[in-house]
Amino acid sequence: MKTSSKTNAVLTHYCGAVRIPLSLFREKELVSRLPALADFNLPLLLMGCLDDELPPIWYCDTPEHLFFGGVLLEESGETLFLGPVMPFACSIRQADSVLSHIGRDVKDRQTLLNYFSGIPLCYEPTLLANLRFLDFLLNGMERRVLRLSFQWKELLPARQLSPFYPEAPKEDWIEKNILSCVKYGRVDSLRQFLNTNIMTASFKLDIPTPGDPMRTLRNYMFGANMLISHAAMDGGLDYGLGMQMSSEYIELIQSTDTVADLSALFSRLCLDYARRVAELRKLAGGSPLVRQINQYVWSHLYEKISPASAAGALGRNCTYLCTCFKKETGKTIANYIQECKVDEAKRLLEFGSLSIIEISELLCFTNPSYFCKIFKKWSGVSPARFRKG
Repeated sequence: MKTSSKTNAVLTHYCGAVRIPLSLFREKELVSRLPALADFNLPLLLMGCLDDELPPIWYCDTPEHLFFGGVLLEESGETLFLGPVMPFACSIRQADSVLSHIGRDVKDRQTLLNYFSGIPLCYEPTLLANLRFLDFLLNGMERRVLRLSFQWKELLPARQLSPFYPEAPKEDWIEKNILSCVKYGRVDSLRQFLNTNIMTASFKLDIPTPGDPMRTLRNYMFGANMLISHAAMDGGLDYGLGMQMSSEYIELIQSTDTVADLSALFSRLCLDYARRVAELRKLAGGSPLVRQINQYVWSHLYEKISPASAAGALGRNCTYLCTCFKKETGKTIANYIQECKVDEAKRLLEFGSLSIIEISELLCFTNPSYFCKIFKKWSGVSPARFRKG
């Protein structure tokens, strides 16, 4: 049975009044949450560290002093999860410790600090009082809140984007390819990659898996959505828009009921983020001719291309083509080709394991020395320095 609309309305008003995050779980499956914040799915991750059988009303805290608790809703059988909250301002050391346990790195520190700064400080007695109040309000009961022990454990394989086949190989090449395509707005490359790798793998889900397969898949999807949204924001997507998209996809994941629909949703999610980034990287000027040149360059990035080859492919006079392109974009075609090749080289350096020489050959530079010269011209650093970060 699902939570009634009246209960949902009560919880919405309650969350607005006390500003403590609320989440609803059906067993260990996240059903909904208020408000939709960039919380790295902390309620889901924290619940995953607890036993499957929970008392009717409980609370616990992590070594980093994250306090959270839950109340069983007798009407629906769902668990209302409160928190996590902290009794004092989150320190950098605490944030880094939490990030390490949930498979994130320090570049996400500020996002986590921002999340906790938006939640009122809440001491243990206050959390217990809130749990007892909700138990009385929603269940008509006055029960003792039990304290549970807590220990972090490995939860979602958030660093392994294999959302449709939990037994997939542990190599992270799938994740790296997807994240790099999203960050750099490579829509066509991403579509081809998904069609040849992820979508094929999804059919393996016909193999029986222990537990609830849909819950497992949704959990993978939650982790994937979080990583992909951050890759898009790293690529220039507005932070607010990225968080909004992430929240919308969380709702879609929760409401999707079949493996086939989840598979389609994953592809849609990836491509949606990639398209948003690609829009930001569009050339100035939108004439059909400029779009044709742009398409030609990106479609032949791994070939030896020039203004003359572009003119020949498009059936245009080279001088006319170069003049029109420069007038509309402010760039020469030759320089634009170099920029695009360097942009692709950055992607390969950042996410791949190819050597600088291999990347130079792959992108059809005359020699590695010339590649390094052009790369530094457009990025300000050498390929080796860029790879080191």
